[in-house]
Amino acid sequence: MTKFLSGSSEAERRLDRFELIAEIASGGMATVYLARNEKLAQQVALKVQPIKGHASVSEDDRRDFARECEILASLNHRSIADVIDFGLTPEYLYLALEYFPCGSMRERLQNPVSEADALNYARQIAEALQVVHAAGVVHRDLKPSNIMLTTDNRVVLIDFGSARAQLIAADLSRSDLQTGTPYYVCPEQIAGNHPDQRADIYSLGIVFYEMLAGSLPFRGNNLTDILNAHRNAAPPPLSAALARYQPVIDRVLAKNPNDRYPSAGHFLDALREAGGSAAHKTNQAGHLGASDT
Repeated sequence: MTKFLSGSSEAERRLDRFELIAEIASGGMATVYLARNEKLAQQVALKVQPIKGHASVSEDDRRDFARECEILASLNHRSIADVIDFGLTPEYLYLALEYFPCGSMRERLQNPVSEADALNYARQIAEALQVVHAAGVVHRDLKPSNIMLTTDNRVVLIDFGSARAQLIAADLSRSDLQTGTPYYVCPEQIAGNHPDQRADIYSLGIVFYEMLAGSLPFRGNNLTDILNAHRNAAPPPLSAALARYQPVIDRVLAKNPNDRYPSAGHFLDALREAGGSAAHKTNQAGHLGASDT
């Protein structure tokens, strides 16, 4: 829920070059604000993450963060959010991204998603990951709240966490379930290993399963149960009507990254083969903008 900051003082509403208008979301280690800058024509979504007190934040870490932001800002793809600005202060790091008033996939998943729309969304996400991975960037935090929607049913990836994760170490043992991250994290991240692009493929597989089945494949009563399910449990079978996607799901959610699709392109090939006639509808949806209410 948006919380406007009109009652705050002018100093409290400023962060570096930006004036904070409203709080859009807060969770985990960061807060997202609707913000503006007098030099920018449009309002932006400003993600703010405290770094004060983190002794591990070295100058090399800061340079890596800036370099990755510059790479992302240079990418030109309809399903990758524009990085409008970024910066580091002694207390915060921040990313200014284009603002999406239609909300995220997290809200969209509160209602059923058709097979055609699930294929359309999965295809768009995979195509964006192809571009990101080719640039040497791993998203690391792919989940519905980081997949935004537009009025023409386009999906846009936001909040790339690769270099940012080096600045702020994520501790899954203390993760807030409200952020959603534990439901989409791959087994190798749980084990503390450095993830590569196959980690993003796994997270995309979770999102794809959730769109098709209407529920998450790995759940539990607490964080430990959820993480153990990622490491040990097989995904529940899809319904008979969607059984042709089961081999795709089984491979994309393989526990060992070597058993997954090696790239987003391979996932796309498998998606087209499994989808058949539905994949044709998906391609049309991508051009015309599907609707699913």
